[in-house]
Amino acid sequence: MIILRIQTRSGREKLQVEDITIQELKLKLQTLTSVVTYQQRLRSGYPPKLVTIESEKDVVSKYFQNGDIIIVECDETKEKPTTKTIKTTSTTSTTSTTSTKNEKEIIEPPPIPQNEGNFFIRKMKDDNSCLFSAVSYIFENKNRKKASSLRELAIGYIKNDPDKYNEGILGKSQKSYIESLKNPKTWGGGIELSIFAEHYKAEIIGFEIRTMREYRFGENSGYRQRGFVIFDGLHYDSIVFSFIGEQGDEEFDITLFSVDDQNAVNRALAIVKNMNKNQLYTDTNTFQLLCKQCNKIVIGEKGVVLHSKQTGHTQFDEVKK
Repeated sequence: MIILRIQTRSGREKLQVEDITIQELKLKLQTLTSVVTYQQRLRSGYPPKLVTIESEKDVVSKYFQNGDIIIVECDETKEKPTTKTIKTTSTTSTTSTTSTKNEKEIIEPPPIPQNEGNFFIRKMKDDNSCLFSAVSYIFENKNRKKASSLRELAIGYIKNDPDKYNEGILGKSQKSYIESLKNPKTWGGGIELSIFAEHYKAEIIGFEIRTMREYRFGENSGYRQRGFVIFDGLHYDSIVFSFIGEQGDEEFDITLFSVDDQNAVNRALAIVKNMNKNQLYTDTNTFQLLCKQCNKIVIGEKGVVLHSKQTGHTQFDEVKK
């Protein structure tokens, strides 16, 4: 009999097994973690290292000893095994890959345990594309580098639905909005978050530190997972969870949560409240920004909006006091 300690998203479970095969072990792990067998990636040891399985017909004792901790990760890049090779070949094109990704089944994450692990902020680069990087980190397997791709995705949604994304919603003509959004220095906001919620079939909660408000995108749409972003008045980051903690490797970060998991919302909100208490935000009603295109100083968010409408300028930096 071998006792293994399985680290799951909902805590740590003990698993007692005979010396079964790896294939049989993975079936048991699927029941415990909801990670399907073909997407399981196993780590063990300290620091946790990837376990290379030579054959799933091998017995468990070849790779694990009594008392070992096994961390089960989900490798979403792995498709369900199939005897047909046509589908695999077709995913080499950009169009086919996007289609396959959007059509795959979305599994609702299990709830986060009450008193284990930590919620914390994963910082994004301060480059005016922070919202796109934060969303990319949450939904694209912790890859910050897809910010430009997400800009293009948002532009596509806006361009393809002029009735929904009209001048009243955008605050300017569709053409002008799209041209502005193409600029990597242009900030994203609520419109883009609503698009990403629709695209990823997930609710997104945006926390604003100054007001401690929650802005929910994709709410009541039947989605079963959600991600968190946090806004300090000028900058967006992601709020994530890890059993290992903030100092742990980013690959152990959990970025998606069940829409029914109020505990996750409460623990994320606790971060927001603490930052508000310590005034770690920028008051967008009174801050000063320098227009990098004409060197004019504008005051507050309303000043930025007015200046942009009058001049078409979109590149601003905060004036440090």
